[in-house]
Amino acid sequence: MCCQDDEVLELPPEVLEMLARYRRMRAEQGFGWGEETLPELFRWARFSRLGPAFDEYAATGDWARAVRAAIGGEPPPGLVWVRVAADGGLGVRTGPARPVINGGLAEVEVVVDSAADREVVVRVADHELRVPAGGAEFVVLEVAADDDAVTVVCGERRRDVTGVVVPVPAAELLLTSP
Repeated sequence: MCCQDDEVLELPPEVLEMLARYRRMRAEQGFGWGEETLPELFRWARFSRLGPAFDEYAATGDWARAVRAAIGGEPPPGLVWVRVAADGGLGVRTGPARPVINGGLAEVEVVVDSAADREVVVRVADHELRVPAGGAEFVVLEVAADDDAVTVVCGERRRDVTGVVVPVPAAELLLTSP
């Protein structure tokens, strides 16, 4: 038995211990292999606009600018764009709500883009993001259909963002073939 699982694993004790250690690390820091910090590329790997961001980055060499360009004028569905002004003010733009089946969860991307001349700490739901001066950070959240509020806090400023998901009833797809 390992890590409070009911499943019995017929593995050597060393392997069971390593699995338990990895599961603890994953619970504490999310995905990864135990490194102190993930390289920038890996942290952005789940960004839905990664392709366009890479194209822009190749042209400019400025990652934050590339992210802004990839988002464009209007954020795509399921994306929340938080802009931290130079004075610490918070602006929020959201794309169209992402559909989620009643009782389920949907992934929502939150990009924090800072115009501040210093590093800022922005709390998005339960995640603390350290955004470099003039930089951008990113997190993927699982948002419930029945509680779609995403709280963003930077210093004394707070924004509660709603409408990022829209509940939809489950459906059944029936396929027939001759």
